Amino acid sequence: MSKLIVIAGATGSGKDTLMESIIEHMPKIKKSISYTTRPMRPGEQDGREYYFCDELYYKKMESQGLILSGRTYFTIQDGINAVWHYGLPFLKEELTITILDHKGAKRVINKLGRENVFVINVDASNECLIERCVKSRGDEEAEVRRRIADDRIQFEGIKKITDLYFNTEEQKQAEVLVDSLGGILKWIKFD
Repeated sequence: MSKLIVIAGATGSGKDTLMESIIEHMPKIKKSISYTTRPMRPGEQDGREYYFCDELYYKKMESQGLILSGRTYFTIQDGINAVWHYGLPFLKEELTITILDHKGAKRVINKLGRENVFVINVDASNECLIERCVKSRGDEEAEVRRRIADDRIQFEGIKKITDLYFNTEEQKQAEVLVDSLGGILKWIKFD
């Protein structure tokens, strides 16, 4: 049975940064790349952060049962309402890591079994999240505020399924990485 490490957290909380650090320090862990219909951000590459696809292709994969966990976001893009789908395909590797929201983490726990999923929850203050998203990524501030408000509601029950929690604003990245690696290594030993 495949094991999956899930990083979950609010928009801008540092999920991608943490995932890349873990992969860099633990090459046995492979990134499970999700599909998305959202547009590519500057610096992203198809097949690296996500597989970028149109809605028709995504819906076809979903209807064929190829998505392990999916989520739809109703958002605002360039001042216009938009719909973005994200879908994690079924796992091919023995040990993988991915980013999911709270509901996605629950779905993969239900499908793979609690013993096969390790959940890391990352967070930061709203002010920090807004600054990271607007200044670093160039996201629209109104949309970032809406996503953060939605995340606070969506992630209310995350602590019940969290194996490791930390605040990326309060801890230095090196400390975060050491804590994460220790918890993950401990989990991997309990095969």
